[in-house]
Amino acid sequence: MISPKMLPKGCVITPHTREFVKLFGVEAKAETVAQMAKQYSVIIVAKGEVDMVSNGKETIRIEGGNAGM
Repeated sequence: MISPKMLPKGCVITPHTREFVKLFGVEAKAETVAQMAKQYSVIIVAKGEVDMVSNGKETIRIEGGNAGM
């Protein structure tokens, strides 16, 4: 498993809920997605029933997706 410290600054990662937990050790909630994006200077597209996109400064939720995707 990759350590979040190995992520290049500015990269975009697209974990689904379980991958997010494995990578960061915390649940994929809007607050934690923003915290991890800020802490590691990355852009996170957390996929799930509601997708969350964060650069650590701004976080948006995208509803209407499909958790199976």
